[in-house]
Amino acid sequence: MNRSFKTLAMCAAVTAMLAACGGGDDPDPTNRDSALTITLATETALNGTYAAANTSLSDVQTIARAGATDACEFTFDNIRKTTDNAISATGRVRYIKDETTLNQFSISINGSAYTGDNGSNAVVDRAASVIRFNGKVLTGGGASGLGTNTYTLTGVIPMAFSRPSGC
Repeated sequence: MNRSFKTLAMCAAVTAMLAACGGGDDPDPTNRDSALTITLATETALNGTYAAANTSLSDVQTIARAGATDACEFTFDNIRKTTDNAISATGRVRYIKDETTLNQFSISINGSAYTGDNGSNAVVDRAASVIRFNGKVLTGGGASGLGTNTYTLTGVIPMAFSRPSGC
């Protein structure tokens, strides 16, 4: 019995730690619009307009970064290609707290992952609660996102209105 109690206690502790680590919640539908245009894609099938009138967004989370300014992060889902509803974009946005700098951006379109790890050609517009992309080049491809394919992204992804201070 004592061994069973220890095992149960350890399972409860691990569960509590995993819940505390979070990683954010799942994106939920909002009434926020998104509009993205992909051009110059190595995988030409990705070229086109993607949009949602009810973009799914997670809550914005503060991410503590050792030795650096904290970041803010959220995920999005269900931004569909306007000419083919079966093609959908999901992703993660991370930006520096109290700044307009995009820190990391990853997007997956039908399982093909792309990333942009710098703030070039993207702006965090807190007043409008959106992330703006203006010719941001993303690299990746394939399920791992480690490919050498590229495309250029222009448009906006909304942020949740309710955000932690500085986010």
